[in-house]
Amino acid sequence: MNFISGLLEYVEVAGVEKQVIRDALHSDLADFEDAIQESAAKRENIPSS
Repeated sequence: MNFISGLLEYVEVAGVEKQVIRDALHSDLADFEDAIQESAAKRENIPSS
């Protein structure tokens, strides 16, 4: 847990709410968890790599 607490000093965490899940359900990505990450990043205006 100390590692995660320390990590939070350097990163932001994108929230996952109902609309993010809805958007992920309509994603072309095959992996649902990846689709959630992509949707959350888009919502927070985090550029994709």
